[in-house]
Amino acid sequence: TLDTIYTSSAWYSVSEISATVPPGDSVTVQVNFAPGLTPGILLDTLIVTGDDLDNPELHIPLSGESVWPVLELSETDLSFGDIRVGITETMQLTLSNTGSDTLFVDSIYVADDLSGFSVALVANSTSRSLFQRIAPALDPGTRESEQQRSIQENSGIRVATDILPGESIGLDVSFTRADTAMVDDQLRITSDDPLGNETVTISLSAHSVAPALVLETDLLDFSNASGDSTVTVALSNTGTDTLNISGLSVSPAVFSQVLSDSILEPGAAANLLVSFSPPSRGYWEGALVITSDNYQASESSLELRALSYTSTGFDLGDVPVGLSSGHVYTLENTGNTNLFV
Repeated sequence: TLDTIYTSSAWYSVSEISATVPPGDSVTVQVNFAPGLTPGILLDTLIVTGDDLDNPELHIPLSGESVWPVLELSETDLSFGDIRVGITETMQLTLSNTGSDTLFVDSIYVADDLSGFSVALVANSTSRSLFQRIAPALDPGTRESEQQRSIQENSGIRVATDILPGESIGLDVSFTRADTAMVDDQLRITSDDPLGNETVTISLSAHSVAPALVLETDLLDFSNASGDSTVTVALSNTGTDTLNISGLSVSPAVFSQVLSDSILEPGAAANLLVSFSPPSRGYWEGALVITSDNYQASESSLELRALSYTSTGFDLGDVPVGLSSGHVYTLENTGNTNLFV
């Protein structure tokens, strides 16, 4: 008769706490090891007491090592700061198994696939043995070096692989947008990490910025000008990044321009002086084109119109008081369309 079968720690347990063994027979007792999150090598003793005259109390040493995977990240948040619209900025992230058991990673993905963030698996910063397990089959004739940057780049990666102790995965997290916005998102990693990290989140933030060129008016009409005239037009940057004006062109040659500043910080303005210098009487139409890094359009146009006239006079001479004198003026349209007076 086995009166008691027990261990002294919570790490070990037995399937039977007592048993009766008939002559010539045997009994099987299962010893279970459940270390939980207690680290290291854990020792205990299985004690069996009974009515055996030679061995009334039997001590059996127990030893087990507690192992588990640990998911460790090189960064807990990625802040991209200001990123120019249309430009792709990339930051690196490393996912490692620093534990003592195999870590299973199921997926790595961006929570909002419309945010502008994307994630790519990078070959040259991933453990080679791990990369070979998860990389897709190469197409015939494709060299492995052609895939050294990444095997996938989008808002999510379906990995479904084991990461052995000491192995790591290199990730490129990228951001780009076609519009201006303050963006907050999360990179999520699902795994079987037993430390409560089944889903790990990395905060992502970025501000997509761009300059925006605004003209005070899109039509500059000098109206009737008897001679040289100059008009000032305000030009401002209402965007969120520095505006660089790279070129100004104006035609025809009766118009000219001078710009006070070609580099405008957000909220700044400059004066654009447009001059009209007619060589003779006539009507002119033209345009002033501004070339810049304005993200909505690289060229902005200012329409120009001007009419030049010369005054004419006629001396009616001396006219006695109480009398009148007159002169007939003839108004002639020498143009090629109707003249409205």
